[in-house]
Amino acid sequence: MRVPIRLWFLIVVLLSVTGLGSQNKQVYFQDSVDANRFHAKFQSYLHNNIVTAKHYLDSLKMVSDKAIYPKASYLYYYDSGNYNFVTHHQKRSVEHYKKAYELAKNPKDAIRAKIWLANHLYFDNNLSESERLYREILAESDAIHFTDGIANAYFGLATLNRDNSESLKYFLKVDSVYTKAKSISPILANTYDAIGNIYAENYNNIEVAESYYDKALKISRATNYTPGVESVLNSLHALLSESEANGKKRQYLEELLQINTRKKDTIAMAHNLSDLASVAIFSKNYKQAEENLNKASRYYKRLSDSTALIYTDLKFAELYLKQGDLLKTEHYFDSLQQFEPSYVTDDVKKRLLELKVDYFESNRDFKSALNAQKELDSFKTYLLNQRNDEAFFKLERQYQSEKKEQEIALLTAENEISEQEKNNQRNIFIAGLTLLLLGGLFLYFQYRQKQKINTKLKELDAAKSDFFANISHEFRTPLTLISGPLQDLLNDGNLNSDEKKQAQVALRNSQRMLELVNQLLDLSKLESNFLKLKIESQRLMPFLVMLAEGFSYKAIYKSITYTLSVENSEAYYFFDKDAIEKIVVNILSNAIKYTPEFGEVTFSAHVKDQQLSIEVYNSGSGLSKSELNLIFDRFYQKNQTSEGVGLGLALVKQLVQLHKGEIDIESGKDKFVKISIEIPVGKDDYDVSELINPNPKTEVTTIDKSNKDLNLENAEIMLIVEDNEDIRAYIKTIFSDNYHIIEACNGEEGFAMAIEHVPDIIISDVMMPIKDGMALCRDIKQDERTSHIPLILLTAKAGDENEIRGTELGADDYITKPFDKRLLQQKVRNLLKTREELRKRFTQELVLKPMDVSISSADELFITKLQDVLHNKLTDPAFKSEEFSKEMGMSRMQLHRKLKAIVGLSTSEF
Repeated sequence: MRVPIRLWFLIVVLLSVTGLGSQNKQVYFQDSVDANRFHAKFQSYLHNNIVTAKHYLDSLKMVSDKAIYPKASYLYYYDSGNYNFVTHHQKRSVEHYKKAYELAKNPKDAIRAKIWLANHLYFDNNLSESERLYREILAESDAIHFTDGIANAYFGLATLNRDNSESLKYFLKVDSVYTKAKSISPILANTYDAIGNIYAENYNNIEVAESYYDKALKISRATNYTPGVESVLNSLHALLSESEANGKKRQYLEELLQINTRKKDTIAMAHNLSDLASVAIFSKNYKQAEENLNKASRYYKRLSDSTALIYTDLKFAELYLKQGDLLKTEHYFDSLQQFEPSYVTDDVKKRLLELKVDYFESNRDFKSALNAQKELDSFKTYLLNQRNDEAFFKLERQYQSEKKEQEIALLTAENEISEQEKNNQRNIFIAGLTLLLLGGLFLYFQYRQKQKINTKLKELDAAKSDFFANISHEFRTPLTLISGPLQDLLNDGNLNSDEKKQAQVALRNSQRMLELVNQLLDLSKLESNFLKLKIESQRLMPFLVMLAEGFSYKAIYKSITYTLSVENSEAYYFFDKDAIEKIVVNILSNAIKYTPEFGEVTFSAHVKDQQLSIEVYNSGSGLSKSELNLIFDRFYQKNQTSEGVGLGLALVKQLVQLHKGEIDIESGKDKFVKISIEIPVGKDDYDVSELINPNPKTEVTTIDKSNKDLNLENAEIMLIVEDNEDIRAYIKTIFSDNYHIIEACNGEEGFAMAIEHVPDIIISDVMMPIKDGMALCRDIKQDERTSHIPLILLTAKAGDENEIRGTELGADDYITKPFDKRLLQQKVRNLLKTREELRKRFTQELVLKPMDVSISSADELFITKLQDVLHNKLTDPAFKSEEFSKEMGMSRMQLHRKLKAIVGLSTSEF
């Protein structure tokens, strides 16, 4: 038979007083009963009637002061911690919980006090120490099977976790603990409330959220946990829409009003009345709405709450507008104009504009209504862009927080030095006889302290760099997981046009966010002096043409007149290729982004007296003088509705300064913006440590590569097909030392030269007149005379669809402009190496087996035809190279080049 709990309590008390005198036994017994009764009463009134709760707390203190029943002191300090927490005296609350922890005689009492110490650390934002305590509580509670301790530890760990899915796992563990124990408690009510918040706010699953709120409300009422009831009612009424005004929403608000009236919480009562007024307006119960708004307004005026009065006046305007009383509506519009602009939130502005649209329509002033609607649409766009930028501003705030921590650490170190200096001076004054020795010790200590500070500063800089590297890595992983499924969705033919547009918008924004993370990382490296110049002698002008040409497609897409004016020069100059690329790409990207359709963008560059001058001009909306002073500041935007977060130009300025250059900007209001950059490109402008190769080759060996004089029997030939003469010249300079170069300016001319010379490799642009690169690729790969030739496509038209189309036509590789010359060189080497391995494979076979290796269908047909001709003619003594060429339908030179490329043998050798 189970012994009742009360009987167990009496047995324990009786056993504990064994050995005391009879009078002391009676006092001990009475104090233990009183202490536990006052504790229970205090807990029951704590959240319902704070005055009565304080009365029982004082009674408990009197029992504690008698010091006869030891646990009375623990109960007093524990309850006093509760009382001070509820009355917002946090420091005293912590002190009392610490005292309770020290006085605890059994593990469960110690854990209860420790839970509140961990909670206070969480409230003070000391998250790491709070987590440590919660994990200690979990281990200690688990060891003694203490349900409330385990549940509180899991709840604390859940609130610490910023990952909603991880938080949800911990909350569900709380649910599991109480389900297993077949019990309930306020912490379980808080858990269900928190789970409901996650489903409502993060997963937008209203049905599941409401079910958890209902559970939380039921348990809060069953445990007489008033704060839980209040919290859940607030969550429930916020969850429900105005369409449920006559049902649950009004019921929840009325119950909240009763609770807050009992508590005499004027602010909460006013809020409840205001919300009830909104419900009444929706229900067309205008009289009740007016009555509730008048009460709320009186409370807010008594509290001098200007923000709340603004919302109340806004609801008055809405009420009278719905009643058709336009005069009163206009009165409240005027009243709203009298408030300080700083009190008027974005939500108020938006709602006021909506009401003004309805007001003007009711007045049949359609012109004013249209203007108000336009203003409303513009403001909604601003709010949308503001929400989209919050993630980026959050990242900057994290960066600033990290920076402040570093500054605090540095200040602390300086204060320590200052304090130590004072101590040293005092010691020197007292110990006059040992002045020389102490002076030496002081200087030595100062030196060591400075060494420590320098080491600490280096560690802080390294920590900042690691922080941004980690942030970059952490963002790249989820962005990859976002863009991958989005690309799969876009490739799925089942999407309708609206869904496809939405997926494309999401994909573009994920790519944009990755660019911003990279820019933040670059800025961090610049500030920490981790980004160093890598100056190398290279051809400058062809490189700039290649970068600028990469934006021609974007300009065509926006119908912008795009003009390049770059000095025609093959000269070598000293510059950091990566820095120049980021500078040019950012300023051209900004210019095209802010230039309207049918506008104009000009890029010009030249070198004079070892100074590179770059100018980028774009027409369109200009900048004011104040804006010109701020344009290079990080996160500055011309207006709040602008796309992006303003990192590009800040990065450009720091890169120009790193490159020992200067940048300037001028503008004509509403006419143009022009950015001018001056960067030194002479060897003497840079330190030897910044030069990669201090003594480079600066002259190009001239090789005669005219089409007529090429020795086609022995040399490797590269065909470059590009309509832009500067880019063609730039590619030529990359490969001129190792290949014989032949050139063509469009696909039609390129195909003719490929048939005539049968080159070893072809590099072709995609967008060209007469015949583009895609058509050239198709013709090359379908003609058996040229099908074996590796072909690389270059384009400014980025995108997976374009790359897929090129590779489907047989292109061996696909590179987007602007490109790195080292990448292009490596891809050429790899393709030629693959062809060499294919030749070796064929030369080792006594019988050619085209199906054994990966080759094009045209090459397979060629080899099959080759086998047939050999089978029929090889025993004919009159069968010579000329006859062989005729049988294959090619000229002798074409057959020679084809066989050399595939099997590594001349016609005669074969």
